[in-house]
Amino acid sequence: MIAVSVDCNALNGAGGGVQNIVDRADLIIDNIAHFQALDADPASVFHNKIDFARLGLMGHSRGGDAVVMVPPAISLPGVTIRSVVALAPTNFRYWAGQPTIEPSGYAFMTILPAGDGDVRDNNGAQFYDRAKPGPFKSQLYVHYTNHDFFNRHAFGRNRTGTACLADPKLPCRTRSRATCPGRGGCFPGFGKPAQGQSLEHARFWH
Repeated sequence: MIAVSVDCNALNGAGGGVQNIVDRADLIIDNIAHFQALDADPASVFHNKIDFARLGLMGHSRGGDAVVMVPPAISLPGVTIRSVVALAPTNFRYWAGQPTIEPSGYAFMTILPAGDGDVRDNNGAQFYDRAKPGPFKSQLYVHYTNHDFFNRHAFGRNRTGTACLADPKLPCRTRSRATCPGRGGCFPGFGKPAQGQSLEHARFWH
C-alpha cells in the first residue's frame, strides 16, 4: 500500500466557497498525475509499483468535500477510484444552493463527529443519503468526537492557551467549536468535550 498526504493548507481560510473545493479536488488530481509520471519513470522508486485501477481517497473537512468531487471530475487514463472516505466533510455546494454530489461507482463511507461544532449540520449525511452503493455505502456517527481532533495539526494548535485543562493528559481547546463548558471534560484522542459531565468516562479513552 502507498499512502500519500496532499498538503492543501495553502487553500485554508474563511473564503472560497465551492471554488475552494474545486481547487482542492484539482490539487488531488494533479498529485495522482504526478505519481503516474513517477510510476512511468525508470529512475523512480515508484517505477511500475502503483496500481492506478485501485485508488482510494480520504479527506477531512473541506478535504472530505473535495474527495467526493474528484471521482466525477477526474479524467486521467487508467485511473479508477475504488473507495472514498469523507471525514467530517463540508458540503459547499449545498450551502451555495447547488445540487449535492451523489457518490456512485465506488465504496463510500462518511464519518460524522457527534460533537462537530464546525460543520454543525454534519453534511456528510447528505453525501451518504445520496450515495448509490457500489458496492456499498456506510455512515458512522461517532460520539465524544469533535471536528478538529481528527487532525493532528489542529490538535497541536488548539491545545495551547486553554483555561479548562483539568488534566495534562486530556486535550482541551479554547475556540468556540469545542470549548470545555463548565465542569465538562475533554476526552483524549477524539477530544470531544463531555457537555455537562465530569471526567468519569475519560479512562476509556487512554
